Amino acid sequence: MQSPIDCIWNGLTIDDDRKATMEITRPYVKNAQVVLIKEGTPYNGTESLIGKTVVAEQGSAGEKTIEADDNLKQANFVPKTLQTDCLMELKSGTADAAVLDLTLAKTMTGKGTNYEDIIIVDHLAEEDYGVAFRKGSDICAEVNKIFDEFIKDGTIAALAEKYGLELAE
Repeated sequence: MQSPIDCIWNGLTIDDDRKATMEITRPYVKNAQVVLIKEGTPYNGTESLIGKTVVAEQGSAGEKTIEADDNLKQANFVPKTLQTDCLMELKSGTADAAVLDLTLAKTMTGKGTNYEDIIIVDHLAEEDYGVAFRKGSDICAEVNKIFDEFIKDGTIAALAEKYGLELAE
């Protein structure tokens, strides 16, 4: 018998559907969906990707961003199991662009990574991350109290600076 999940704390995007079915903390960090391409590839907005192969994690905020963009709707969208699979497709040249979480993109690309030649060229959809619990859980309120303490004493600001994150407001 499987146990129900008590907490989701891994880049959970806050949206109205999730708020209706889960207890979610106040936002703690901002994220965005970003377009990544190989360095040197021409890019002039999402219209540059009409008819091109674009990858994103299946069922992710990246996929929703593609579905919501009039130009990206005209791309050849190929869903992938993981965001890291999208980076591999982009590096190998089997995809022209990827739409991924900013936080992941910043840590996985650039100097000193396996994806030094992959660059962020566009920010599309800003979103906030929160921590989710089962509907009706009182743990959510307790985590919000801890967040309040960490905001007040500077802990969250120090972590955001250390890891290159933008705090939610």
